[in-house]
Amino acid sequence: MRVFTFLLLCFCFANKLCGFELQSGDILFQDGSNNGFNSAIRSVTTSIENYHFTHCGIYFVDSIGNSFVIEAISNGVVLTAINDFVNRYLTSDNKPKIVVGRLADSLQSIIPSVMQNALSYLGRNYDNSFDLTNDEIYCSELIYFSYIDNSGINVFSTNPMTFIDINTNETHIYWQKHFNLLGIPVPEGKEGINPGGISKSPKIDILFYYY
Repeated sequence: MRVFTFLLLCFCFANKLCGFELQSGDILFQDGSNNGFNSAIRSVTTSIENYHFTHCGIYFVDSIGNSFVIEAISNGVVLTAINDFVNRYLTSDNKPKIVVGRLADSLQSIIPSVMQNALSYLGRNYDNSFDLTNDEIYCSELIYFSYIDNSGINVFSTNPMTFIDINTNETHIYWQKHFNLLGIPVPEGKEGINPGGISKSPKIDILFYYY
């Protein structure tokens, strides 16, 4: 069944039968598995509607028509084949756990420079400390630094980060352990950005829901 699903999704994307055609520069919001990291993200962030995004990447079509997602994952900033990306997390009825956002029409002219910016970060290490001032990159940080308007201003806004569990009103135990292992304090209140926050930005239109 898993192999069949994979082939079906490959066919779907290759032949544009899913009811939606992706464009370079689209932001793919993803809801990950229920592991500790993803669950901890859900516990301290909010997304559009009733979604709980834990990851995001940038859709990219190269010069010969191959489709990828530029994303920052544990291995760093990489190019991932679109079919690998959409099959990473599926619902119980085999739908990709992905929602598509696209820059507003007034900002579409910056897409070529956005793609150049994003590609320039390939090979960077993953930013486990979620620090916008270092040389490492986390998933939504890649979005933040890639989407720059014609005035040189970041399209998406940062906000003070919080690692407080919305259910307990205390710092989530996962994040306490995470930053303790890094040997740094929990960066509560420092400027940052997350997938859910980007999904709620007025600078994008949410155009398609795969699940």
